[in-house]
Amino acid sequence: MVGLKQEVVTNRTDCLKLLNQGISHRVTSATLMNEGSSRSHAIFTITIEQKIVKTIPSENEAEEPVTAEEFISAKFHFVDLAGSERIKKTGATGKLM
Repeated sequence: MVGLKQEVVTNRTDCLKLLNQGISHRVTSATLMNEGSSRSHAIFTITIEQKIVKTIPSENEAEEPVTAEEFISAKFHFVDLAGSERIKKTGATGKLM
């Protein structure tokens, strides 16, 4: 897919940098309803992954404690569809790329 990019980030600052970078590549055009109407679809997906490490003490003091790992993840999709205004009201014409 054209323009598709996947990046790994470890903090919110880097995540916001990628979001702003994507916004800067959007195609916009003025209409009668909106001065900067988007003319391209955009989907920004964030996947958050967390690893939880638990130490479980053993019942027998001679044995080492057991370590257990648990993985939790969540995925968020932020979608902005182009041209959601009614064409008749916007006065938009032609095809923009």
